[in-house]
This record gives sequence, C-alpha cells and structure tokens, in this order.
Amino acid sequence: RLGSLDDLESAIVVKREAVDLTPDGHPDKPGYLNNLGNALEARFDRLDDLESAIVVKRKAVDLTPDGHPDKPKCLNSLGKALKTRFDRLGNLDDLELACDIFTSAINQETGPPSVRFNGVRRCTYVHRIQVALGCATYQDLMSTFNQAFSLIPQVAWLGTSISQRYAALSSIGKVVNDAVSVAIQTGDLSRAIEWLDEGRSVVWGQLLQLRSPVDDLHSRHPDLADKLHSLSHDLETSGLSIFDLNGLLHSSPDTTVHDQALVRIRLAREYQDLLRHIREQEGFKNFLLPKTLAELIPPHRTDGPVVIINVDWSRCDALVVYGFAEPIVHVPLPNLTYTFAENMRLCFTQSLREAHVRRREGADGEAVDSGPPDPRGAIPFKYRVDSLIAGVLKDLWLRIVQPVLERIEEKLASDFTVTGLPHVTWCPTGPLAFLPIHAAGIYGRRGMPDDGRKLFDIVVSSYTPTLSALLRPPRMFADGWPSINSLIVSQPKTPHMSMLPGVTSEVANIRKHLDGQIKHLDDKDATVEDVLRAMKDDHCQLIHLACHGIQDAVDPMKSAFALYDGRLTLSQLMSSSVRNAELAFLSACETSTGDEKLPEEAVHLAAGMLAVGCRSVIGTMWSIGDQDAPIIADEVY
Repeated sequence: RLGSLDDLESAIVVKREAVDLTPDGHPDKPGYLNNLGNALEARFDRLDDLESAIVVKRKAVDLTPDGHPDKPKCLNSLGKALKTRFDRLGNLDDLELACDIFTSAINQETGPPSVRFNGVRRCTYVHRIQVALGCATYQDLMSTFNQAFSLIPQVAWLGTSISQRYAALSSIGKVVNDAVSVAIQTGDLSRAIEWLDEGRSVVWGQLLQLRSPVDDLHSRHPDLADKLHSLSHDLETSGLSIFDLNGLLHSSPDTTVHDQALVRIRLAREYQDLLRHIREQEGFKNFLLPKTLAELIPPHRTDGPVVIINVDWSRCDALVVYGFAEPIVHVPLPNLTYTFAENMRLCFTQSLREAHVRRREGADGEAVDSGPPDPRGAIPFKYRVDSLIAGVLKDLWLRIVQPVLERIEEKLASDFTVTGLPHVTWCPTGPLAFLPIHAAGIYGRRGMPDDGRKLFDIVVSSYTPTLSALLRPPRMFADGWPSINSLIVSQPKTPHMSMLPGVTSEVANIRKHLDGQIKHLDDKDATVEDVLRAMKDDHCQLIHLACHGIQDAVDPMKSAFALYDGRLTLSQLMSSSVRNAELAFLSACETSTGDEKLPEEAVHLAAGMLAVGCRSVIGTMWSIGDQDAPIIADEVY
C-alpha cells in the first residue's frame, strides 16, 4: 500500500518464522510456505529472492498430497514463479515446466473449479508464448481450452448465487474469446461457435430455457438435485483453512494434510459418480454438458442467417450460420482489432453523454442526468456529436458489415421477409455489443445530400445475446397478428423522477392497433408486485413497458424499470417465468445497454426479458425522448 521495502522485509521475516515454527505434515505448512514464496517473489529486484521463492513454493507443492483441495493453488503459485523467471532470464525450460505445472493444477479433480480454471488461464497464456516461439502448436491450445469449457459450468453457476456467477465472468470472458479465435485459426468453425455460445451464456444459458438444468433435475429428482448442490458447494469451499486470507478459519490441530486430501478425494469421486448417475436418467443424457452445434441451431434456419462477430486481442472474425446442415461461412475481419472496437465504443458512449441522451427526457425536455449547457454553443455541439457518431457508423460499415455482406450477398438475394428485405440476426461480442450495427453506413453531413449505403436499406436487423436464445423463435403470422392478450404498464409520473406526459399518448396509440383483452396497469396500479404477477399470467402474450428505465453500471443485476412503488430489477425478472409472451416492447431508456465490465455476457433488461421467456424483445440502446416514444410505438404496432 505504501511502497516501503522495510515492510516487505519485515513480512518476509515473520512469514519465514511461521514456516520454521510449523512442522512438516501440519495442514497449514504448505500455505505458510506459499505465503513466504509470494513475499520473496514480490521483492523482484533480487534474483536470489526469486530463486528462494521457487524453492519454498516447490516445497509447498511437495508437502501437499495429490487429492488435497489446495494442491492446484500451490501448483498455480509455483507455475507463476517459474513464468516470472522465464520473463527475467528467457530460459525455455522454465516456460515448459510452468506449462506442465499449470496442466497438473487443471487436472487436480479434487480442487475447487475456480482455482483449476485459473490454471487454465495461466496455461493458455504460456501456450500462446510457446506457439509464438515455435515450441507448441495450436492443437496444444485447443486441448487446454477443451478443459476450460468443461469447468465453466461449475465455476460460474453450479451451486452458487447469481452474484457469485457474475463475479467469475470477468476472467471467463477473456478465455472464451481467446478460445474461439484459436478454434477459427485451426479451421474448427463448429467448435468455435459451440464455445462462444457456451461462454456467452454462462448465466443466461439455463434461464433462456426458463429452467436451469439443476432446476429441472430438482423438479423430477429432488434427492439427486439436493445431493448435487451439497457436493458442489463442498468441492468449492472445502480446504479454505490453509489459504484463508483473513485468518478467520483454522484447521483442527489433529487434522493433517493427508486427512484433508482423503476427504477431498472422496468428495470428488462422489461428485463424478453422481454426475454419471444423473446422466443415466431419462432426459438428462447431456446434463451440464455444453450444447453441440446440432442442438443450437436447426438444420436450416427459416429466418435468415445469424452473424456472430468474435472480437479478440489476437484476431477478429465473423461467422455466418444458416443452419446445422449448411456450411459455416468464415469472414476474416483484418481491419478490425479489439483496441479499435473498444475505441469505437468509447467514442460512441461519449457522444451519447455529450448529447445528454442517457435517460428518457421528461416534461421539461431535459434528461434526468443531463449536465450543464454546452458552452461552445448548440450548432458546433451538434456538428461535433454528428461527426463522432457518423464516424463510428462508417467504421462499422467498412470494417464489419460490408465484408460480411459481400460474402453472403448472393445468398441474401433469395431470402426475403414480409418487408421485401432479407433478415439478419447479429450476435456481436466484446465492445461491439454496445454499438448500433443495425445503423451502420455512410452518412453525409447535416444539411447535405446523403446517398451513402446503409445497412437498414439492405436488410432487416435483429440481435441475439446467444444462439441459445434462438431456440424459442418468435412465431410468424403471415396475415398479421391474431387477436392477442396484452399487458400495458405506464408510468407518466413516477415518484421522485421526471414526469413523462408522452406516456399517455403512447398508450392511446397502442390501443388503436391491438385486438383482444388489454390489461392496463397505470400510475399507482403499476406496483412491482402487480406488474410481476401480470407478466407471469399464462394468457399474457404481449408486454409493453412505458416508463423510466435504469441501467446500473456498478451492479447490472440492479438495472430496473422504475414503477410506482419502486424498481422492478433485473434480478427479480430472472426469478420469474413468462410462458406465452410473443413480444416485449421496452419503451424505456437503455434497456439493451449492457455492463461495460462484462461485455461477454449480455447483462441488460432486454436480455432479461428474453431470459424469462419472451420470444422477441424491442429495446433501446440509449434514451428515447418522451415526445418521440408515442410516434415510434404507433409505427411499430
């Protein structure tokens, strides 16, 4: 914290004393050795300290028997020190040994899945260096990534709360995109798509089917589900005593590391035996296994292609999927990099902030979070924002959309919707998840002729967070929608927020076009409890929410619709189930804006409505003006 080397020297002295006072065989001895090694490694300016760190970390590994829950953590720590020595001295033997040690950590089935996954991250990083140096192949990387994807379901959500699942996502996302880029590099396009969908639907995947595999198991085999939950919890949390950072847990004086290892081995065997038993039950053959491409898409899609865009530090590519029985079209995107995509996102977000369109404008015409007037004047300000946004849309067109369309133009020519244009579903990743690909094109300056090509003149665009979300496609009505039952929720004057008088006109415009029964919850009637109850009604087929929407940048699970008595949060939606809703129209702001820290997992209100069961959702990427909302709703319906 303060950068004092004297503090580090003192830490090394007392950690060494802890090691000397603890006999070999004591369950805490490996942990004390590992802590001493970390302190020595931190004194990085002295090579002999690094050598000493490797010695004590190797002893920690030797004192920890195979099967002990802390063995993979000790191995990861030793591998990290060897990688550091390679960085200092360039000895390839250190790099190879580090890779072997990380692999050993991954293969410790009795270790916590999160610690083993950390070994995967470190191992793939070392493999990347080896590939660059000609000491390993991409197939070596593919093998390690295979192990990663077998661990992801356990790391991110098995037996954990939703908050804990999201805590694991920041590390998972980086591995997923790296894995997909390697699969593309090796030409294994099917595997690339399977991995990307598995990685992007870590939390949403089970919810998009309305029930998680564990929930389904619980409803049919509650005894097996309870046992699975208990074992997964024990596997993730047992053995914390050795490495407890807060010093709150302590081993029994009579417990040895071998005793702990034996308990852990028994737990791991019970867990694997239980999984095998569950998969023998009818309907659970693929329990907790990633979906194959054949399970993700039908043989031939009738609703146009899906374009998946993978953005990774090493390369960027688009994969066009028409159906399982049709070849995947690979479109390299050499003019796109992760850094450039991130710069586009930053530029676009800044433009929206400068234009004060991060909240739905209220009766006074001002956004809720609008800042002071632009000191440089309205006209220069508008030109600046127009220029920034037009630049981003142009780059999206030239670097992504145009190369994709050129490859599939002939195929698109035979695929038309009722609008006369073909339909394309986009599945962007990383920073692209925040950008309006549907509006990509060449735009002229304000007041000047504009004859540039634009995507919306060529195709009808939709988005999907994952391929799994398309397993329940919206039903198609060739002659228009039949008589449907609708839920309209309106909040023209939400307490403690700006008024939205346009909501009243919006509701009137909607009613003109809807047949069937309409349930309208307005103002004081639109409470969180009543809205949730109405949404879960089996007869509800259409949901329209006209209110303030809130995207929580700190905790995306607290993103919410502002109702009369409080917030209907994303976490509350995720605990619900909407059985028959064909469409949700979210006439609020930022309902399809995700979490900037977790771009690989679509964490926003629109994806939440898909997750609870709506077949199709219309959302907003930034705020909608109160005077514009009635016009747009009227045109849509």
